[in-house]
Amino acid sequence: MTVDELDIRSELPVKAIAYAGKVSREAAIQVKVVQVTTLPPSGMPAVLQPRSAEIVIYVRQGLDLKSPVLERAVVHELTRSRLLYARGYGLLEPTDSINESEKQSLIVLGTMVDDIIINTIMQQEGYAPYDAIYMEEMAREVRSANAGKDHYAQFSFDPLFKMRFMIFRYILAWGTQQYLIVTPHESRRITRFLQTFAKTYSETWQAALRVQNLFTTHDAFTAQGHKQIVEGILADWNLARAATWVNYVNPSLTAKPPDAHDKG
Repeated sequence: MTVDELDIRSELPVKAIAYAGKVSREAAIQVKVVQVTTLPPSGMPAVLQPRSAEIVIYVRQGLDLKSPVLERAVVHELTRSRLLYARGYGLLEPTDSINESEKQSLIVLGTMVDDIIINTIMQQEGYAPYDAIYMEEMAREVRSANAGKDHYAQFSFDPLFKMRFMIFRYILAWGTQQYLIVTPHESRRITRFLQTFAKTYSETWQAALRVQNLFTTHDAFTAQGHKQIVEGILADWNLARAATWVNYVNPSLTAKPPDAHDKG
């Protein structure tokens, strides 16, 4: 990744500039937005690079800095930064010994939990909590289920990871209906998706309900509740030894996974 460390925050839309300032003040740390020639293969136009002394949001060169798509992506990462640096949330970093399936599962886990929180905060800040194609993708999933097609095979041939990805899709939809303000039409579409999922994928639905129960038991909108939800999913997915819990505000809360010889 080639980085031009010139801060281009002032070239963003006015509303995004103001939000970056808000995050910086709350976190008491500098916020920078810098352009890069390439980003990790996540498909995202903007990515947070956590550092101890500053918040850096990388954006891919060649994108229109005033576009709504890029603005939403930058605000999404600013909100992630707000959780990490202003509100004491932690994040998972994979250990060196895990395989690719476990690594991808950790990414899905983090996205599943964090995006519900981030999307809710973004809506409170006056931003669209999800992109325009989200509802259409849910409708495609419903059509595939009703037609007996394996919609999720396109995402992985690994049955364990595919199941975890399906849980992610269910929980994100449930969380959208549970925590966000949606229109009656959107709510009906989400309900149709949730009901179809439960009927079509009953075993995976039961696994998704265990994750859902963690959300209803713990408050995801607190750092402690967020950690309890993540730890519960790690245990349920047998990934407790696959990641380190990192806290940028309070390094003393950073926790390594249990030792491989620890049977507790």
